Amino acid sequence: MTRSWILCLVFCVLVVETAKPASQLQRSTVTEGMVKVVNTFCCPRRLRCCIPDKRVAIDKSVDEIEARMWLRLYNAELRKRAASAAEASWAHSTNMNPTTAAAAIRASSQLKKWKLKKRKEAKRFTPAAYSEDLRRQFWLISLDGTPEDSNDLRQMSKLKNDIETLYSTGKACRDENEDEVCHPLEPDLERIFATSRDYNELQWAWLGFRDAVGPAMREKFARLVELKNSGAQEHGNIWAKWWGNIYSLVAPYPDQPDMNVTSVLLEKGYDPLRMFKTAEEFFTSIGLRELPEVFWEKSMIVRPDDREVSCHPTSWDFHHQSDVRVKMCTEVNHEYLETVHHELGHIQYFLQYEDQPMLYRDGANPGFHEAVGDTIALSAMTPGHLRTVGLLEDWPDSHESEINFLLRQALDKIPALAMGLMIDTWQSRVFSGKITADEYNREWWKLRLEYQGLSPPVQRTEEDFDAGSKFHIVYGFAMMRYFVSYIIQFQFHESLCREAGYLQGPLHKCDIYGSSEAGDRLREMLRMGQSQPWPEAMRAMTGQSKMATSAILEYFQPLMKWLREQNKKESLGW
Repeated sequence: MTRSWILCLVFCVLVVETAKPASQLQRSTVTEGMVKVVNTFCCPRRLRCCIPDKRVAIDKSVDEIEARMWLRLYNAELRKRAASAAEASWAHSTNMNPTTAAAAIRASSQLKKWKLKKRKEAKRFTPAAYSEDLRRQFWLISLDGTPEDSNDLRQMSKLKNDIETLYSTGKACRDENEDEVCHPLEPDLERIFATSRDYNELQWAWLGFRDAVGPAMREKFARLVELKNSGAQEHGNIWAKWWGNIYSLVAPYPDQPDMNVTSVLLEKGYDPLRMFKTAEEFFTSIGLRELPEVFWEKSMIVRPDDREVSCHPTSWDFHHQSDVRVKMCTEVNHEYLETVHHELGHIQYFLQYEDQPMLYRDGANPGFHEAVGDTIALSAMTPGHLRTVGLLEDWPDSHESEINFLLRQALDKIPALAMGLMIDTWQSRVFSGKITADEYNREWWKLRLEYQGLSPPVQRTEEDFDAGSKFHIVYGFAMMRYFVSYIIQFQFHESLCREAGYLQGPLHKCDIYGSSEAGDRLREMLRMGQSQPWPEAMRAMTGQSKMATSAILEYFQPLMKWLREQNKKESLGW
């Protein structure tokens, strides 16, 4: 008997065996496709047909074996297409011009069309009958809200690109020494907001950027909302975020040494590359991966002089051969040192789950992705650790310095909670139709006052579109990811400190640097990616499945006690 006959016979036997139900409740895993293979491939080779259609009952639904094979091919193809789209998007973000814009739009549209086609294909499967792993993958495929109309899809990709370009290239212009000088948001305007105490200059910078980007994108944003909503319905379903820059105005004990290490970084000759190396060393000290060579070769760490780029710090996964990168216009200062740790948290997440199927290569939920780097920074930016790495020399261990440190931390962490909740409230009301296009700005400032106690420095109208000055609205990021992050990062920090053997002492003084035990716990969660529901990832990280606020309350407890004493005679609120 020839080898082909033997293989055919073995296949026939396997099919027959899988067709025998163990009970009335067990569905057959034989498909019409498998029968067709046997009866067309084997019979012409003079081998007696072993699966006559009349003698074997065939389940008409597609079986789990075929579903698993389909998903394997889907994940492989998705990885290639996502990598191609990411390259096109990267090319545009790091060199913004009409040619790269057109290529990015084309790549994005092609990926969305392919996903739409595959989502339709997936409807022929019956995930409810499959294993939990397959059910989860089909569920993730179903979440995509891409419009089915090809014209809408093309228009949506172009509108998104137009809005992002307006934001990234927006500048505030003024006369300086009889010449008009235009300042980009990063780093120029951000530096003004961080350091200037001149009210007129701050007002000019605030208004100049918003006037440059808001009105031009207002109608585009309204149309984009319509298109996104149509896709969702088809398938069933400077910004006062951080207040750390005003620390010098509200420091509880201004006579204490400042823990801002900007001057030390400059004195010691740090450049952006050295800042990244310093942050990388923290991650490797707990046993996580070194950054791959491709990271150093392809990342955009500083702003280039010869072209327009998007400077907002972002981390990128190109889905093959550990190709991970960051894009940011790094400045040598305290704030960017913390930002570098944040971005490398994303990078470590990418590297740790890169062996997962493509559908699982994401955070357990978006808040987890945002929390990783910030969790590391809760150790790396403590006075104790900064002293260890030689960046903070004159820092006394006193009650006064402790309160100063905690207030600086609170100015960055707590307002971000209100900001995230405010923006997502606005966005949800916009997409639900409760806020219409003719009241975008009015409702924006109404919520800003309600949640943050903030009002604009000049009168605003519906001709303006101040929401368009926020990166995360322009780029379509749900802010709830940050709201969740600013809670769970303290929960993660507490768990890693416990794993590192830090069982006593204030939580805000814990530093997990050098703890392989903490690194093992963190790695376990990172490697899961999105393969399990987020409560399971939370359990792997903390030993419990729920998000809790106890850790953030413990972290800031000394400051809360001090504030209660300071404000006991004050009337709080706005």
